[in-house]
Amino acid sequence: MNKSFRNSRRALAIPIVLLIVLCVMIMSISVFYFRKESKQQNVNNFHFLRVNFLAQSATQHMLLKLSCLPQEAYDSGVLRLGYCPFKGIIYDKNGDPPAQGTQDDSAIKVFYEDCNTDAIPWHKDLQARMKNVEDNKYNVESLNIISAYNNTEKKQTVLTAQIVSIGEAKMEKGNAGKRKERLEKVIQLTGAN
Repeated sequence: MNKSFRNSRRALAIPIVLLIVLCVMIMSISVFYFRKESKQQNVNNFHFLRVNFLAQSATQHMLLKLSCLPQEAYDSGVLRLGYCPFKGIIYDKNGDPPAQGTQDDSAIKVFYEDCNTDAIPWHKDLQARMKNVEDNKYNVESLNIISAYNNTEKKQTVLTAQIVSIGEAKMEKGNAGKRKERLEKVIQLTGAN
């Protein structure tokens, strides 16, 4: 009886050892695959954040310009809507705006076109010193004027605009390639009249 018990333990040991080896092998392959996928996901997240921050930089550049030059922003926005910037846009008692004239986009384009990486003087120095800086850029694609009016009670000019920014970057790691992100932000600019 003792001999048969030993033989059955030996016969049982081989399948148990094979089962343990198989489980360890499956676990090792799973960990390797998960690590590889996690690494690629981290590269993709980093690439998205990089391009998103570039687009946000363009928006911040435009917001800085709007805060420094609010009257020029209002005047070019009013001209874009087809009104004379020297006259107030005062709605009548029924809530209707005054008659529009010819819309002119040229002033608003001049206002936002220099909000890009090429307009920054130190960006060219960076290109000379750092690798692949020219692949990282941002620009304000458009500044759309939604509405503009004069608030006669508060003696303010009010301009509502939509900023559309583009961030673009190329990433060598992880074969991510080139990526573009588009960011839209709606703002309201008020100024003393």
